[in-house]
Amino acid sequence: MIFGQSVRHMQDTVQQARAKGQPQILADFVPRRPGEWAKGRIYDPNSKTYYHGTLTTLDSRKLKVYGYVGFSWLGGNTIWTKVPSESR
Repeated sequence: MIFGQSVRHMQDTVQQARAKGQPQILADFVPRRPGEWAKGRIYDPNSKTYYHGTLTTLDSRKLKVYGYVGFSWLGGNTIWTKVPSESR
């Protein structure tokens, strides 16, 4: 389980977004070690640009998303926090 959702559920959500013509925000990540994914792409809808990226789970509710251009030291990160299910 990733963030309390199965990977299958996440794939279904991606398929629904594609059907609506919405871009996939996180794509092509491969597991590096437990709780960490690398070699993926992050789409920024504001700039309409893809960046290289890595993902790291910090706990059951927080995901560190690191994006960069070209070299990994040319980037920055943000923490995504899962919204509780009763808030959706």
